[in-house]
Amino acid sequence: MRINTARVAAVLDKEWVEIRGNKVISGTIVALPLILVALVVGTSFFLQFLPDSEFGSEINDFVPYQISGLLGRHALMVMLNDQYMFYLLMIPMMLPLTIATYGIVGEKKERSLEPLLATPLTTEELLIAKTLSGVLPATAMGWLSYALVVVASIFIVDPMVVYFLIRPVWGLGMLLLSPLLALLTSLLGVLISARVNDVRAAQSVMGAVVLPLVGVSLAVLMGKLYVSATLLMVSCAVLVAMIAAAMWLAVRAFDREAILTRWS
Repeated sequence: MRINTARVAAVLDKEWVEIRGNKVISGTIVALPLILVALVVGTSFFLQFLPDSEFGSEINDFVPYQISGLLGRHALMVMLNDQYMFYLLMIPMMLPLTIATYGIVGEKKERSLEPLLATPLTTEELLIAKTLSGVLPATAMGWLSYALVVVASIFIVDPMVVYFLIRPVWGLGMLLLSPLLALLTSLLGVLISARVNDVRAAQSVMGAVVLPLVGVSLAVLMGKLYVSATLLMVSCAVLVAMIAAAMWLAVRAFDREAILTRWS
């Protein structure tokens, strides 16, 4: 399969022009990262002012052994930060789904996709452009949000807490998981939007997509799970397998015949 990058770039540029012109999408791209970054930094700032008596020995009952040697305040902050890192990973999950559903459902309603099919643009090139239009900004915002949290934490919390925030598993985790999650949810957005004609119906699955991530974050907060290199590698392997399956399905859901006959 030969991909014409010029055609992909042309469609990608068109998608981004439409994204900038859509206040819902552009507002979500800016607001969601700001809210989550403010949540993480604000929690750390607030905990700095609590008296030591608030961090009693009972904290040790649910602290993972990997951080059991830290002071109660610092151990709690490390656990909270680990939980919030999963919230930051929602950025590359939710933004592509929002972009894909609004873009594809909007084109179905306006009948603006069919003219593209009269061009030499292949189905694969169209799918790549649609996917990248959500993956690239979402991944960039995910990385930027993590960087902002780290920089703010340097000025707010103890260096030991910052160390656990930037430990290799999280640095590598953000580097790998952000694009993988963005790619998976973008493909899911394509699949879902190809079958429905309403944005709200397409986005109703967002909760189901995000729910596993929330469950893992709660397990981390309760001390039942510690984010390790093993967990990261297993997660990446699972995501790659899911992306391969989603891509296989998306190509078939996005073929010319389906668009012309079922997208009404």
